[in-house]
Amino acid sequence: MTFYQKFIKYNNKLKGGSTGITCPSCTFLNKAGSTVCEMCNTKLRWSCDACTLSNHGDSSHCAMCEKPRSSIISRDEGGGGGGGGAGTYPSAPSASSAPSASSAPSAGTHTSPNVIDFMKNRNPDIPQQLLSIEGLSMILWAGDNFRVSEGGFDVHRLSFFNVFLCNGSVGDGYIEGNIRSAEKRNKYICLVDVSNPEQMAVLMSKFSNKFSIIDGDYHGGTPMLNINYYSQLLRRGGVAYNIEGVSNSRIPGYNFLSKITIFRPVVNALIPEYIKAYRLFNSLRTPIDPVYDTSNLEAYWSTLELNILCRQIINTNFEEDKKIDTTELSLLGLQPFSLDFYNTLDTLLARFTAFIIIKIKQEISDAEKAILDQYIAGQESRPTIKKLQYFLFLLSLNTNKGTLRSHLNYYMDNRRNPPERTYSVFLEKI
Repeated sequence: MTFYQKFIKYNNKLKGGSTGITCPSCTFLNKAGSTVCEMCNTKLRWSCDACTLSNHGDSSHCAMCEKPRSSIISRDEGGGGGGGGAGTYPSAPSASSAPSASSAPSAGTHTSPNVIDFMKNRNPDIPQQLLSIEGLSMILWAGDNFRVSEGGFDVHRLSFFNVFLCNGSVGDGYIEGNIRSAEKRNKYICLVDVSNPEQMAVLMSKFSNKFSIIDGDYHGGTPMLNINYYSQLLRRGGVAYNIEGVSNSRIPGYNFLSKITIFRPVVNALIPEYIKAYRLFNSLRTPIDPVYDTSNLEAYWSTLELNILCRQIINTNFEEDKKIDTTELSLLGLQPFSLDFYNTLDTLLARFTAFIIIKIKQEISDAEKAILDQYIAGQESRPTIKKLQYFLFLLSLNTNKGTLRSHLNYYMDNRRNPPERTYSVFLEKI
């Protein structure tokens, strides 16, 4: 044991049962209420007696239960059970540090005036105080979760929104904490199943043309809201951001079909058995036009409908996709594609990407073209084809006679730390 370690041990022993905060770096026992270690200047954390969550030393309220720090006694090194010693920073609240889902009432049975439950009530009342706000703002896929590293409950970390839309399905009783935060901050949580047309019809009738801003949270797996809903919810001049869902999942059969459809001439040339696979996957029974091959793929792509051009064709890389495609082919009694085939597709992906970029530029203004060039130049290797396909899909809305206008631009996402420049397509109600 070094002299420094002996000193720390001796200092803590002298303080005996004193209440304080133990530094996680040097174990020095600091005075209660300290935010920085007196010995090594490490930022300290304090442990909440109510829920045992370890909080940042300079925070005034517990991020989990929102009790003020002044009413909380910080534990010393050996004190308190269940939640560990002070200074512990969990990657996520443990079962003992979060409200139990079984002990807390479900969101659907909560009687808070700040919860608008479309899942349990066919015709919920909308508070007049909310409806009186001119130009509401709503964040999708938030209101039932908790983020330790980003400031706690959704309603707390995204408190600049009026309405939080979610289905209340996240466990550990997080919905209850968000409801308490909503009551404190005069915010409202809408519980709805966006895949249920009946519930969404009621929500549309209650909030038609009410929102100036609709944004989408980026945590976890989130769906993509039907574009028609944005048209109904936004008021004239209203804007929707982060429209795309966040998902790492894929439907192997669907993505396999997309790949062999978009690269159909190549597949046909390299894999004679391809036509069998294509017909089994697709209701289209016409054989491939023999005039298309690798020399004129762009002409072939020009014949494809937009919904086909925008299908996901690659997950992470073709080598990983090969494993998934092999499973699909085996179900059809076919041999797997060779590695040479995937190397060929990998080479042709640059051509397909260039084709999509040209299609996008046909839909946008000169100013937006400059922004697109900035996005492409900022990619370390090559632009993400999936994101470019998403751009093309949304920008194509401008060719329809609808009420939404799509724009390509960038913004600083202040929800991230540090703020991050994000290129995206956003929708405007016209």
